[in-house]
Amino acid sequence: MQQTSFEIEILIHDDASTDRTADIIRTYEKKDKRIKTIYQSENQYSKGIRPISLFNFNRAKGKYITICEGDDYWTDPKKLQKQVDVFNQDQSVACVVTDFTKKNQEKNTFQNAFISNQFKNIKEGYIDTNKIFSTSLKKTRTTTSMIEKTWIDKIVNGQYMKNMPGDTQIFGHLFLHAKIYFLKSDTGVYRVLPESASHTKSFIKKQLYLKSYIDYMGYLLSNYKLSYRDHRYFEKTKLLYIIRQKAHEKNRFKVILLSTKLILLGHISRLIIPQIKLAFKKNEG
Repeated sequence: MQQTSFEIEILIHDDASTDRTADIIRTYEKKDKRIKTIYQSENQYSKGIRPISLFNFNRAKGKYITICEGDDYWTDPKKLQKQVDVFNQDQSVACVVTDFTKKNQEKNTFQNAFISNQFKNIKEGYIDTNKIFSTSLKKTRTTTSMIEKTWIDKIVNGQYMKNMPGDTQIFGHLFLHAKIYFLKSDTGVYRVLPESASHTKSFIKKQLYLKSYIDYMGYLLSNYKLSYRDHRYFEKTKLLYIIRQKAHEKNRFKVILLSTKLILLGHISRLIIPQIKLAFKKNEG
């Protein structure tokens, strides 16, 4: 559906789909020569491989890279054109992100212009970097981003770390070394599934995901001069991680003690109450 004044290529990596995805891709591939697909016979993600960075980034020939993951979809036919227009007008920009609609797949609910509603005072322009962890990163979303390929190459071929969130690494690096531009246009849908890499009902997976984020924050704080607010957010997140663990173990004393410590340190979080409830919840059966 994209309407552009420039050529594009569509790089698809099918990670050994077990449904009819591969057949559907082949149908489109026959109709559109811009589509270039890699079909896997064995799932690569389950091996700890990041398919996008390993299989798609390196073969991209364009000046810019934009990602539309399997869970998400674009809704604005001018999305790509609007983003390239920003690059053409401002050579200092390394990445352009837009607003988006958040869809809860399970409840079938939609939150339009999610970023604009979450950050009421946000305007079009450069995203501030005084609070990278708590604010700046939350204003970005992979499915709406367009990134200059030279920056992708620097990140993937440089300090791209295993077992840490990939998209967060990309945006974190860009915030530290370049400029990210925000467009208020709502151009796509970010779909929250009941079970995915970043959203899961599994406690173990949740903790592993949070731990990877904590490790990445620790890496940045050790290697870059970040704000006092970023240091405080890091300490708060580490405490919340431990509180979640103790709540899961039904260690009520530790949950109350650590929650009190969190509050006394000035870290107010709505996540504390659910953990206290979990710690004191009676085991069923």
